[in-house]
Amino acid sequence: MTSKVVVVGTSHISRQSITTVKKTIADYEPDIVAVELDHRRFHAIMDGKRQSNNLGAVRQLGLNGFLFMILGGFIQRKLGKYVGVAPGSEMKAGIVAARKHGAKVALIDRDIVKTMQRFSKKLTWKERWRFLLDIFQGLVGRGEMRELAKDFDITKVPSEKIIVKMMEIMKKRYPNAHLVLVDERNRIMAANIKRLIEQNEGSTIVAVVGAGHQAEIERLLKEKKETTTYNYSVSS
Repeated sequence: MTSKVVVVGTSHISRQSITTVKKTIADYEPDIVAVELDHRRFHAIMDGKRQSNNLGAVRQLGLNGFLFMILGGFIQRKLGKYVGVAPGSEMKAGIVAARKHGAKVALIDRDIVKTMQRFSKKLTWKERWRFLLDIFQGLVGRGEMRELAKDFDITKVPSEKIIVKMMEIMKKRYPNAHLVLVDERNRIMAANIKRLIEQNEGSTIVAVVGAGHQAEIERLLKEKKETTTYNYSVSS
């Protein structure tokens, strides 16, 4: 039997993404809804709890990982407040819709602590200085990201053209950050989706992931090794 995988690329603070996720689940009536979350973030989103900002968190995540989490969370909350959508609302909508339609929920991302620990170890001093420079240039209206932001509507999922450009800039300026935050997680999420296919032959799976992950995850899912014994199609 052939399984079907539908990968939905989202923006974490977009009302459009919430609508798209709900509609996709209603249209495909999947057996499984896979979301770009680990257990920690699943409970944080469903229970409304934030990462603790204390010395224990610094030791657990590493200084770079801790600072990245604090800054990233702050920016997402500010942007989310501006557009009226809490960060991660589309993931929560997917989970709620899955339960409503009787689908299983699968958490396919790597543990956030492991990701931040890797981030802390891999981030170079050059990347740290570039990050500070990019923040400064963004404030004064300069830099590649600033130019790209002119065509960016935070209320919608970015176009494929903008996503590709953003990933290219990130990979060029922050190769190690891109490796840990994008490349490694793409491989992990694709592998976890393949595992779901293998364990649930003939099933329909809707995978809800950030738009920056969608294209590569779809490409990885379409790669079939000679040892693969199950069949599936990928739709987007």
